[in-house]
Amino acid sequence: MVRRNPATAEGPHRPSQPSHTGPRLGLVCLSAGPQVRYRTVTRTRYLALAPSQRRRTLHELYSENIRRLYGALEFCSAQDIHLYRVTSDLFPMDFALSERVLDEL
Repeated sequence: MVRRNPATAEGPHRPSQPSHTGPRLGLVCLSAGPQVRYRTVTRTRYLALAPSQRRRTLHELYSENIRRLYGALEFCSAQDIHLYRVTSDLFPMDFALSERVLDEL
């Protein structure tokens, strides 16, 4: 009869151990490096724009941030980073116009 150590045995009630040996880390939304950096606009600057310029400004800003988000995901993939926390500032200015601009993209 072969005895198995129940603490290390695999079987229907004990799953095998994961292949990695340490914690799986991710990247938070704040970054000090140029690899993951988003554009923003302050509320003061945004409100100083003519109403006709606001839509174009948000469209350009959101389009660029979407492009940069894909770059951040590529960076994470290349660095074997499996978790990425997206910043809530990715699409600044929480107004009805912002929602319409995002719907267009």
